[in-house]
Amino acid sequence: MSDDPRGTRALATFVAGASISNAGSFMQATAVPFVLYRLTDSNVWVGAAAFAALTFPVLMSPVGGILVDRFSQKAVLVTAQWVQIAPALALAGLAASDALRPWPTVILVAIGGMGAGLQFPASQSFVPTLVPATRVATGVRWTTLGFTVSRTVGPALAGVLLTVTGTTTLFAVNATTFVVYLVLLRTLRPRPTTAHATDGSWLHQYRAAIAYVRARPGIVALLGIGVIGACFGPSLSFLVPGIAARFGAGAGGTGALATAYGIGAILGAAVIVRTGDRVPRATATRLGYVGFGVGEIAAVSSRSLAIGLAAFVIAGVGYSLWLTSIGTAFQVQITDAFRGRLTGFYIAAVVGGTPVGAVVGGWLGDRVGLGPVFVAYGGILLLLATLGARRLRFGLLDRASPLSD
Repeated sequence: MSDDPRGTRALATFVAGASISNAGSFMQATAVPFVLYRLTDSNVWVGAAAFAALTFPVLMSPVGGILVDRFSQKAVLVTAQWVQIAPALALAGLAASDALRPWPTVILVAIGGMGAGLQFPASQSFVPTLVPATRVATGVRWTTLGFTVSRTVGPALAGVLLTVTGTTTLFAVNATTFVVYLVLLRTLRPRPTTAHATDGSWLHQYRAAIAYVRARPGIVALLGIGVIGACFGPSLSFLVPGIAARFGAGAGGTGALATAYGIGAILGAAVIVRTGDRVPRATATRLGYVGFGVGEIAAVSSRSLAIGLAAFVIAGVGYSLWLTSIGTAFQVQITDAFRGRLTGFYIAAVVGGTPVGAVVGGWLGDRVGLGPVFVAYGGILLLLATLGARRLRFGLLDRASPLSD
C-alpha cells in the first residue's frame, strides 16, 4: 500500500480500527430499523430512524470539519468515539429492561449521529496524514474496502445476534467496538498538517472554503453526483425490513439482504482496488449509478428472496463503485489547507442525501408500496447515468490534482 513500512502499518492499523467500529455501527443500523418495524409495523418510523442516524451527522460535520482544520483528525476521532459510546450503552440498557420504544430509540440514534458527524470528516481526511501524497488514492481505496467489509460483517452479525441472543448483546457489542477503535488510535502518529483561514469566526472560515469550492468545477461536480447518488441509491438500504417483509422474511431475511448488499460492496471495492487508475473514475461512477438502478428494480421484480438477494448484491456493487470513485476524486482534488472543512461539504452531500431519500421513500412506501418506490429511484439513476451524464459532468471526476482546476 505504501513504500514506507511505517506508513503501511499505520494505514493498516487505521483501516482495522475504523472497520471494527464501522462494523458495530452497521450492526446497530441493521438492528434499529428491525426493532422499530417490529414495534410499529411502519416504514415511516424506519425512515425516521434513518433520518436521525444520517441527518445529525450532516448537521455536525461542519463542526467536525472546522475542528479538524483547527486541531487534528486524531483528536476529533477520539472525541467522536466517546460521544458514540454513550447512546450505544443506553440502547443496551433499554433493551435489557425491555423498555425500547420508538421515540427514545430515535433520540439515542440521533445522539450517536452527532458523534458520527464529528467522526466522518476526521476519518475521511485522515488517510493523507498517514501515507505519502502519491499514495493517497490507494489509501482511500483500501479504506473504502475496509468500510465495505464492515457493511457485510456488521449486518451479518446483526442477523445472528438478533436471532440467537437479542438486541441487548448487539448494542453492547457495538459499544465495545468504539473502545477497540480508541485503543488502536492511540498507537497512530499522523503527519501534522497546516490549515488555512482558520482564524476568526466560523462563518469567515466557511466563506473561505466555499470560495475554494466555487473556483473548482471538479469539486462542484462530484458534490452534485454524490448527493444525487445518495438520495436515490443507498437511502433504500435503510428500508430493508419492508423489503424483507415482502419476501415473508423476518430478522433473518433483514440480515441476509443487508449482508448481500455488503457482499456486493466488497466485490465492487475489490475491483476498484485491483484496477486502480486503469478504470477512469467517471466510468466507475456511472457504472455505480447503473448498479444501483438495476439492483433496485430487480429487488422488487418478484416475491422470491433469492432474486432479492441477488439484486441487493448488484446494488452493493453499484454502491462501492460510486462511493470509492467520488471519494478518491475528492481527496486528490483538495489540499490540506481546507481538507477538514471541504470534507464537511462532502459528508453533507454523500450522507445528507441519504436520509432525504429514506424518509421520502418510507413515506411513499406506506402509501403506494415499496415496489413502485424502488422502481422509480432505480429508473432515475439509470436515466442520469446515460442521458444525464454530460449535464452531471462525470468527466470532471478524473482530474488528478488540486492544481488541475
